[in-house]
Amino acid sequence: MAEENEEHPERKPWDGVVRRSIDINVRGVNKDDRSVDVVASTTTIDAHGDILEQDWRLERYLRNPVVLWNHNRFESSPWSMGEGIRPEDLLPIGRCSAVRIEGGTELHARMHFGSAEYNPMSERVFLGFDEGILRGVSVGFRPGRITEREIDGKMHFVLGNNELMELSAVPIGSNPDAVAKSIAFERKHFALRLAAARLTTPAPAAAEPKRLKMAQENDKTGALEKAVEEASKLRSRVVELEAELKAEQSTLKAVREDLVETTERAEKAEAKVAEAAIKALVGKKLYPTEVDDQLALVKAQGLEKALERINKRPDITITSRVQVGDDEGVLRGLDENKNAPAPVGDGEAGAGSAALLESIEA
Repeated sequence: MAEENEEHPERKPWDGVVRRSIDINVRGVNKDDRSVDVVASTTTIDAHGDILEQDWRLERYLRNPVVLWNHNRFESSPWSMGEGIRPEDLLPIGRCSAVRIEGGTELHARMHFGSAEYNPMSERVFLGFDEGILRGVSVGFRPGRITEREIDGKMHFVLGNNELMELSAVPIGSNPDAVAKSIAFERKHFALRLAAARLTTPAPAAAEPKRLKMAQENDKTGALEKAVEEASKLRSRVVELEAELKAEQSTLKAVREDLVETTERAEKAEAKVAEAAIKALVGKKLYPTEVDDQLALVKAQGLEKALERINKRPDITITSRVQVGDDEGVLRGLDENKNAPAPVGDGEAGAGSAALLESIEA
């Protein structure tokens, strides 16, 4: 929310953008691509007595990473520094690349300056860095979170979750006069925001002041907010995995049912093949009365072993044909020693067959 500039009421309201400068932060100058590597911000207590946490939100800035001269503080802006400003003086003097947070404590960037044809100020500022005259940069940002921290008996505002708006080359990194004029105004703004945040936060229990203080001191990078967000993502992932598991279980059930059905069909087919193979040996290697027993052995040992064992037996000598039960033309045989096989079947049909064999033998 914009606030009135009490010192200069004729100017536009403050846009809420905080500007903070640091000195002696140039890491290198490259004449070939007209670039300067800088450290734009650190976690050390700045000239305002505040701490900038290096948890920057860079998405918006990276869409238009401009470099300004002294935050464009001219007559046409809310923070005037002179008169007779031309439109070209408000142009950016360059752009940034390689903007990143290093070690969680420093914001690094590479400033690329425009040509003299584009903007004479770009050339002048780049020469200032190249010749070691200019050494300061400053960040313009909107703090997303304001807390307080006591260090060595002094209270400091801690600005976190900061959204970077622009980066500026500045003539004096920590101008004492400019700092003195802006500290009171910014602190009033920060205090109002902090008070509003506290009004929306439940008061801690009287028995937990130490825990509250520890939580405030440890809230350097919004650990609680990040933990809540991560927990929400994990819950969503658990729901997705449960749905995937349910689908996999349904598929597995269908596969198992299909396997059971296929196995049953295969067993029936194998049983038919075994029965046909055993019956084909009746009258050659087997007596009709042995069929059921041999099929039971096939089920226990397998058809291959059963046939191997049966084929080792001597051939049967056929002497007559009889009807056993409903099977017409079933062979009955006697071996060369005239040893009759056991009766076939049960009931009257079996008894008749046995009598017939006895009469043949007599």
